[in-house]
Amino acid sequence: MLVGQSMGGYVAQVFDVLFPGRARGIVSVDSAPLGRDYYKRWELACLPFVTRMFYLYPWETLKKTSAEGNAATPEGRAIMSSILAGYEKDEYCRLSAHGFAMLADVVRSDEYAEPTAALVLIVGELDRTGFIRKYNELWSARTGLPIRWIEGAAHNANADNPAAVNAVIEEALAGGN
Repeated sequence: MLVGQSMGGYVAQVFDVLFPGRARGIVSVDSAPLGRDYYKRWELACLPFVTRMFYLYPWETLKKTSAEGNAATPEGRAIMSSILAGYEKDEYCRLSAHGFAMLADVVRSDEYAEPTAALVLIVGELDRTGFIRKYNELWSARTGLPIRWIEGAAHNANADNPAAVNAVIEEALAGGN
């Protein structure tokens, strides 16, 4: 079972496509599908500029707004703040740029295939990061998979409400998706 949160969900999907049959399933936590038909051209065109916008903010402001934007609870924000404290601004911006560029490359690729492993979609009910909600709603509508909404959680649902996220993961591991 592969479990990926945000960018990790994209990595899990690519792994499944590159190594079909190796993963029993994918639990996507606040991530999104990678198929090109989920995205509008302008959305893909904007990805490289997200990181450029990061550079416009003073580092302390960027850390604070990132923690507040990705987490809804004091505990989740503390975890995000702790993670960001380990980076210098330039390092964080370069890492983000690399991640967004890889995401855009995979989505634009003509070689991308849908994952074959069973999928479980988890989204924080308060997730306002990018278009994560919209993409998951489309993913759910196209695949028939339910979205497991996590109460009181934003983009880092696993940090905001770990008990609820872990319960869904344990259910998936037990075969109940």
